[in-house]
Amino acid sequence: NIETSQDVELGDLVELYKAAKKRFDADDDFKARAREGVVKLQAGNKEELAAWEALCAASRVEYQKIYDMLNIKGLIERGESFYNPFLNDVVEDLEKQGLAVKSEGATAVFLDGYENRDGTP
Repeated sequence: NIETSQDVELGDLVELYKAAKKRFDADDDFKARAREGVVKLQAGNKEELAAWEALCAASRVEYQKIYDMLNIKGLIERGESFYNPFLNDVVEDLEKQGLAVKSEGATAVFLDGYENRDGTP
């Protein structure tokens, strides 16, 4: 049963995320199901899309409060996939400048002064 965005509080989403992350790290079966869910979402599965849209709508309610305080109007919302055609050029530019490096199989930018809890960049 998918709740509507009106039924979901941002604090609940934060708690859900924290609990899911903890379980994802500790439970291989849950991790596999979570990854399958992402594949279904990316494939456009109706149920996963409905859940994602409800989460996004609940987030938008909170973002809008901030936009209103900052008097931001006419904002065009674009999902992450909007930027995919631009990524290769951006990564190439960052690499040329020596800002992007390979790390654990990914290309990453490490900013001076920022580090993980374990002290790594």
